[in-house]
Amino acid sequence: MFRGHMITMFTILVLLVPIGVAEGQSPAHFSLAVAGQSLTAGFNNNVTITATYSYYSKTAYSSTSLYDIDLAVSIPSPLQMLGDNHWYYDRIRTGDSVAVSFEVYAPTAAIGSSYDGSVTLTYRELGEISYTEETHTISFSVHGWISLVLYSVQVTPASAPPGGNATVSGNLLNSGNIAAYNANVTVESEALAPGKPASLYLGEIDPNIPRPFSLMVYFKKNLTEGTYGVVVKV
Repeated sequence: MFRGHMITMFTILVLLVPIGVAEGQSPAHFSLAVAGQSLTAGFNNNVTITATYSYYSKTAYSSTSLYDIDLAVSIPSPLQMLGDNHWYYDRIRTGDSVAVSFEVYAPTAAIGSSYDGSVTLTYRELGEISYTEETHTISFSVHGWISLVLYSVQVTPASAPPGGNATVSGNLLNSGNIAAYNANVTVESEALAPGKPASLYLGEIDPNIPRPFSLMVYFKKNLTEGTYGVVVKV
């Protein structure tokens, strides 16, 4: 009679647990406040991020401090972050805040757009070997700017009789980086006759292109002889 051999097979599962690496996402321990999220194109803009250790647990094993904290900021292209983007702290207690400041340059091509960056905090709790990582999204918007400059303003003729008129002329320059719309030039003076037009519609003023203007103003008939100031507003 044939006697077979009984073979028993075992499957052994080996679970490898890495030590000292970041764990999965857990409830956020930090709350963030961001100042300077509205960026002006063509400038280095000051941005300040304040991170507060605001997490609180009622468990007996919860720590009141975090250790070996690394705060990293990531800014998306085409925005440019100037300087270092990493900060390190030995310890942060519950309720404490840390603030980091840096500059962000926004190119003119980014005007009218919004971008999302991120703040990543990596830390460990007391007695823990592994680190926890949490990431917060921060948003930025980019806008242009308008700077209207009046120059070479003159009144012709330099003197006029009561009830007479004169021409106010000059140039307007937009030294910003986006066009100005619905621009008006207005002349104001106590010497001007009420009810007479003293304003001129210029419309669109493109950047870095001088825009000349000229308008007629009328003086009161009952003016006494003297010198009167004229104010030109845009």
